[in-house]
Amino acid sequence: MRGNNKISYKPYIPLNKKEDEKKPYICRLAPYETGFELEWFDKFDNGEHYIYFSKVGINQFEKEKLNDRTHRVDNLDAYCDYCFYIENEKGIRSNRRLVRTGRVPGVVVNYLHPNDKQYIFSGKYLCSPSLVRLENGEIIASMDLFGGGMPQNLMILFKSADNGVTWNYLTDLFPFYWGSLFVHHNKLYVLGLTTEYGDLQIACSENGGEDWSSPVTLFRGSNFRCQMGGMHRAPMTVINYNGRLWTSAEYGSWAMGGHLPMVLSIKENDDLLIPENWCMSEPLKFEGDWLAESRRRSGASVLDITIDSDGNILGEKRGDSIEGNIVVGKDGNIYNIMRYFPNEALYLKVDEKDPEKKLKFDGILPFDMGHSKFQISQHESGIYYAVGNRLPKRNIVSLYKSDDLKNWVFVKDILDYKDYDLTKVGFQYPYFIFDGDEILLLLRTAFNNADTFHNTNYTIFIRCSINQASV
Repeated sequence: MRGNNKISYKPYIPLNKKEDEKKPYICRLAPYETGFELEWFDKFDNGEHYIYFSKVGINQFEKEKLNDRTHRVDNLDAYCDYCFYIENEKGIRSNRRLVRTGRVPGVVVNYLHPNDKQYIFSGKYLCSPSLVRLENGEIIASMDLFGGGMPQNLMILFKSADNGVTWNYLTDLFPFYWGSLFVHHNKLYVLGLTTEYGDLQIACSENGGEDWSSPVTLFRGSNFRCQMGGMHRAPMTVINYNGRLWTSAEYGSWAMGGHLPMVLSIKENDDLLIPENWCMSEPLKFEGDWLAESRRRSGASVLDITIDSDGNILGEKRGDSIEGNIVVGKDGNIYNIMRYFPNEALYLKVDEKDPEKKLKFDGILPFDMGHSKFQISQHESGIYYAVGNRLPKRNIVSLYKSDDLKNWVFVKDILDYKDYDLTKVGFQYPYFIFDGDEILLLLRTAFNNADTFHNTNYTIFIRCSINQASV
């Protein structure tokens, strides 16, 4: 075995599971009400393959021949758990997988049953959606694996050549987590971490995500949920403004008790794979005007800033913020608008002339989706649109718009499942791109007997109009 430092695998197999490399591999699942679709490959056998499937608990397997790399098993009972595996003509079987039939809104990009251990080395649940369109028109979607006390270090990429109607497996990226996809100078980049609170790194693909460069570390973090903190970011947008790329990050951890907002930037014509070309602003601490305004708004003399990792408020007021949106205001200034508190967002101003200078507190303003991760992007018309969750929790996905980034107007609910169990259903962590007067939206989704609203089992894709009447 030779050493290497690549990140792209098809698929990634842990070293202690090398025997799995010669098995048929199931790379994508998409259940529907009375069946499921799967995508698979076998690197070592091009002969005949069969799928065996059975309802969980019955252990009576049916058999179907696989004629294509994508196969649908239909006419199953709705809302039931099934186990299945693929076997080639040599008798070599894939890992046994689990799937649950049932209706889900949108197009399923990928699915992972809560009890399926296929990716247990990284996690048990799907998260961190990111979406980008390549210059050839293809759409690339990504997601991570998290949960179960695992290290959380695998991204999976899928692509669509028909504007999101169908999806196919592209590659695994390891180690990568909380990754944002973006295109710059006709190259596809991924910016993210090695693991939760790990090193911030970047990699590049020149062939649409098929192959990737070795990762380059930009800034060091620490490790999984370190008490002293580390790098933090969700898949947030990267914008190009006045000859420079800008995006957000934080430093801290839930265990440390807070996150310090920052902005990352680089000159647009500099080599993105050279760490010294990047700048990071000085981390902004919860103090000064920010602290005073938070206390004033809460009416508290002593501020309790405790919040748990699910976003549930445990104290009186939250004193840090995460998952900032870098946007350019109508005044020409760059702002970092951040998840902060129910019905409130934190506004920070970026010093464009000195990108290493710490952000400046600009206010805490009303924002109906401030309790969870949201995305703000500016449409070609000049209007700003935001997608996120309005209260009570994460089972309503809403669209808002604004002319000035300060005053937000409700447009419509894209998904409304407020009558469903708040503890089990969630559509969250939106990532969208514009397509004319529509948005293409990717959502981390808990539905149909998910572990919890937070521990999501689907990644779904939705197309909707930005106009009020049409979803």
